[in-house]
Amino acid sequence: MNEKFIEKQLKDMKNQIPMNKDLKKELRYNFSNKKTLKWKIPAAAVLAAAVFLITAMYMMQPDSLITKVNAASLKILSQVSFADIEGASGDPAEYNGTLYILVFGKGVYSHDSSGFHKIFDADASSMNISHDGKRLAFSDGNLKIFDIAERKETVLLKSDDFTYYEQPSWCPDGRHIIFVKKVIAPRETHGFEVKQLDIYEIELESKKINKLAEGSSPSYVKNHEAIIFEKENKVISKNLKDKTEKVVDSGRFPSVSPDGEYVAYVKTQRKESKISQNVSEAENIDDIWVSDINLQTKKRITSNFVNPQEISNAETIKNTSKLPTSIEKNGLYSYFNPKWSSDSKNLYVLKDNNVAQNMKLMRISFTDKKLTAEDTVRSFMQALVTRDEEFAKSLMKNPPSIMTVSNPHPVGYRILGSGQENGRDYVDAEIYSAYTAQPDFYFGKERYYLSPTPYGYMIDEVTGKSGGGTVRVSKDDKSVILQRESELVLFNIKDIPTDYLPQGKYRLASLALSEQNNTLIFTIQALQDASQKSSVKVLSYNINTSEFKMIDDIKNIGEKGNVGIASLVIDPSSNHAAVDLFSEDDPEFKTSVFVYDLSNNQKTDIKSLLKNTNPYAIHTRFWDEDGLELEIVTDGQTMSYSYKSASGKLESF
Repeated sequence: MNEKFIEKQLKDMKNQIPMNKDLKKELRYNFSNKKTLKWKIPAAAVLAAAVFLITAMYMMQPDSLITKVNAASLKILSQVSFADIEGASGDPAEYNGTLYILVFGKGVYSHDSSGFHKIFDADASSMNISHDGKRLAFSDGNLKIFDIAERKETVLLKSDDFTYYEQPSWCPDGRHIIFVKKVIAPRETHGFEVKQLDIYEIELESKKINKLAEGSSPSYVKNHEAIIFEKENKVISKNLKDKTEKVVDSGRFPSVSPDGEYVAYVKTQRKESKISQNVSEAENIDDIWVSDINLQTKKRITSNFVNPQEISNAETIKNTSKLPTSIEKNGLYSYFNPKWSSDSKNLYVLKDNNVAQNMKLMRISFTDKKLTAEDTVRSFMQALVTRDEEFAKSLMKNPPSIMTVSNPHPVGYRILGSGQENGRDYVDAEIYSAYTAQPDFYFGKERYYLSPTPYGYMIDEVTGKSGGGTVRVSKDDKSVILQRESELVLFNIKDIPTDYLPQGKYRLASLALSEQNNTLIFTIQALQDASQKSSVKVLSYNINTSEFKMIDDIKNIGEKGNVGIASLVIDPSSNHAAVDLFSEDDPEFKTSVFVYDLSNNQKTDIKSLLKNTNPYAIHTRFWDEDGLELEIVTDGQTMSYSYKSASGKLESF
């Protein structure tokens, strides 16, 4: 999501503040009723449209379970795309919770719990961090070192018009750096050709240089025992003592974990087939793989799939071509530059969506603990609400081709319990969905049946459970209705104490139901007119006692008035609520998020927790148990954070 898109969305919402559009209301009312009817059929308990779609498509898909290579014992705990660097490319490096992101043409940024900010300008192409976390080695054609604490740059090797130094990587001893020396020569007509691509190491104190191999993307293995590198689309391991080389696998961008146990790399698998008398096709699918450093085992850890647009194009050609034709299909995603975290428990990978043309940074977290059925459903829910279809599909036995929809969008989930039914493991879960800036809230319950695998669990089937419903405003705008099997009027607008209502025009905005506390959290959008500026009131309504309570009356964001609300989300335990806000008086249309402790109405402004960061926008995504997942947009990049309600602190990914 880029700044222009966010700005457009918010301006659209701003225009909706003085709405009262009868047609829109009619459509929404009808939609709510239709949703209710759907919940009575097989997936009777609602889960928002997304899960309905999943269930329906899941049941129609043929068995397409991909048997993964049973190699390393690593289990994937989660897979999250958490940073959007738009159309740019880059290179990540991590040390002890601080992530450094090189964005081509912009510089190097630091991403941690205090915020996201640029630490230095560099027109660099590759980067790596030392094993003590104190220095970055990077290439801008020259080979350089950046001292993080001193903010000091040192040139190790200087390039010229035909010689470049690239892809530096640190030796664990901190005294050597391995790198690529590239020599080019101009062609007679245009462009250039690579005449030399060799791997060298430099001893930092003496500046002595030593050639180690021919290839690229080098990494040390446990000091000077061996190196791993790429050569002719193969991952090579070279013993530096006896000079022997072994092929690990076909692949690119190899990266050795700091503990020296694994090498991660990008591998393209090609599958050819004949699909009609005249037409043949070939699929080229990128995935991330991990191999043991001793080459004993290897394992595919992503589940990329064919670009859906290319499937459609291939079908057209298949049905119309009268001449021999060969179709090339590629994966929806391309991957670049996998890099390990300093504790070797996470892998950071650049992930390019070949349809949307945007580059994201993905974190894959590993664990050696036994994953439970609840862990699998929790990961699946997280992938759904973050729209990470690739990871969601990897957790299903027969994944559908499309899994997520735009609206209503999921805003939270809760694991209700687990057990066995006729010998089958199951997990019950509830998911919450809402429309942006509208008083519509959906909650649904589903049962997930799962099978154990060597790596955890796989989702076999999803079925609906009773108990779901929706909360909305009545068609005549006079009451708030809870819709389950039948309608229940929670309260009439005239029941709200007049002290809590704006003096001028207003409308009900975002709301959320806490079934556990039998409480409705709702917002009132005061509309700007002659008597008042726009403002937002946050209230609660206790369904048992019919009591209203004012939580906050928001007239300003900082020094800016005319406040509007975009969304409201509550955590699964109903202890906290968060609101997305904007100010019409802000010419830059920046957005903010306030979090409320509902036990005492204490408010936290998320922006106040950020240091050295001037965010363009802050948005809620969803509640992950007691953590509020947020998106923070600054300097053209979108970063994810988690606000921990128990500690009141932000955590980076």
